[in-house]
Amino acid sequence: MDHDDLHVALGRKIREKRQANGLTQTELADAISISRTSLTNVELGRQRLLVDQLYKMAEALNARPQELLPQPSDLVSASKERKSDDAIPDSVHRFAERVRSRGGK
Repeated sequence: MDHDDLHVALGRKIREKRQANGLTQTELADAISISRTSLTNVELGRQRLLVDQLYKMAEALNARPQELLPQPSDLVSASKERKSDDAIPDSVHRFAERVRSRGGK
């Protein structure tokens, strides 16, 4: 199991539960005493969630902490999603090539 995949899948489950409860990121972040930016990063799998935060989040979402944890099948889809997100767009490659051809100027 890739730990990055775990955090992406966890973030996805949190986002889905938050949206199902009709909460904005700001409302949920305030409820668990983190910044909205931190919650965004948690939902994207970029920031790890502490255990006490998981419990606070579950309470704010009227859920059990176990309901927020991803299943093995969630990890497979998170892995595929993360790999596609990691791909560098062609436009970036073209831009880099133009810069190199100009001698970095």
